[in-house]
Amino acid sequence: MTTTVLFPWMEWEEARPLIDAAVLREGFPSLTAYAGSLPQADLLDLSCLLAIARVHSGQLQRRLWEEAAEAGNLARCARDLLVRALCVRLGAWRQSGGSRARYLEDAFYAWREQLPENFRHVEDEIRSAMLAVEPPADWVPEHADDSILVSLFAQHWPDEAEREPASEALVSGLPAAATPTKPGRATPSIAFERAMTCVDTRCRQLTILLDLGDLDSVEPVARSAVNLWLAGSSAYRRLARHGEPTVTEVKAIRQRLDAMYLRLLNALKRACSLLERHPSRNTFDDLWMELVTAAAQLDSDARPRAASIAGLHNVS
Repeated sequence: MTTTVLFPWMEWEEARPLIDAAVLREGFPSLTAYAGSLPQADLLDLSCLLAIARVHSGQLQRRLWEEAAEAGNLARCARDLLVRALCVRLGAWRQSGGSRARYLEDAFYAWREQLPENFRHVEDEIRSAMLAVEPPADWVPEHADDSILVSLFAQHWPDEAEREPASEALVSGLPAAATPTKPGRATPSIAFERAMTCVDTRCRQLTILLDLGDLDSVEPVARSAVNLWLAGSSAYRRLARHGEPTVTEVKAIRQRLDAMYLRLLNALKRACSLLERHPSRNTFDDLWMELVTAAAQLDSDARPRAASIAGLHNVS
């Protein structure tokens, strides 16, 4: 069977300015700042949220390293990427159980592939130190300034000022230092819109993969779709709690969230029927349960909020 690439990935020199323009449209001065507003999101999800045609997550990773080189802050970029890898694997561990140490190792091996070649030896040292004294069972790093990771990097990450550049290709032509940017946070309405658009994209991708029978590629797309829907539901809560929308606006937003929930649920249902004997079937059962549980909790939270809004409008 021959696979034809219909939409080839864009060359790096074309992709870089599009990435910069996309994050500026979102209200952030850099990709580093944009990524910092979603510190636990996988780069695959960030690329979906930015939705730049023919630009993939590996190109976002490259731009993050370039910005870190400009800022003279490679260590923070490395911690940022490690946080994302850990959040993905620890999330899978909470869903599936088993050896937590194995999931931590998987996170470090994934992170190693994201490091410049002359920093990859550091992964061995930091991984060994973390596995020697594992963090508390409920630990999940929230961002790159997590105290445990900062402490490990202080002991094992080399002093950047005393090293050769991380990669000739990485820092070629860039200034030695720049002012680091501060992460911002997207407004609830923008975050909700992005998440719903990306869930729609992921559902389309799931349908295509299932139609093609490419069952081995389905799991990461499904997991991403669920995570994006959860991000959308979180934005909905923020919008309802702080955005002071009208009852009509809240209902319209909730209707869209529910419609996307049903669409994703149907996609997962179809996937489960096709994956009856596939190794990833248990993972899909877990994703299904996580999605249904979150939707039920949303209903529970919405009842008092709706009553509160209705009461306020009746008073006015």
